[in-house]
Amino acid sequence: MTGKPERKRKNLIRLGVDQDHAYAWSRTRKGGWAVAQSPILVTTITLSRLKRKG
Repeated sequence: MTGKPERKRKNLIRLGVDQDHAYAWSRTRKGGWAVAQSPILVTTITLSRLKRKG
């Protein structure tokens, strides 16, 4: 899976994360549960964004 971190980085940038954080967060070795409990998702997927998406 060579392109996975780059895709994560681009998606984080699309969600409004600055480039430095997007680079660091896209290359984390944390699992899904740890990422969900970290500032990565708390700052990117907000309630207002979820309401807009339905």
